[in-house]
Amino acid sequence: MKDKYLLHFAILLFGILVSAFFFVYFRFNSTAQAVVAGMGCIYYIGWGIIHHAVRGRLSRLIALEYILVGSLIFLLLLTSITL
Repeated sequence: MKDKYLLHFAILLFGILVSAFFFVYFRFNSTAQAVVAGMGCIYYIGWGIIHHAVRGRLSRLIALEYILVGSLIFLLLLTSITL
């Protein structure tokens, strides 16, 4: 894989960094943090499904994996916000 999908991963990294920035920016507003966490997880799920669709490797199991991992990340972030 000779940097063929480097742009895809750069877009993912950019989205994660933007989500992390806003998560820290709204550190005193737990509602806004929950919204940012949800949007970041939706972005991750969407990116994963689109990435695999472009590669021609998308299956139900791969989509389910991204949905489950994204949901788990959201629940972990939501738990950390409420503590």
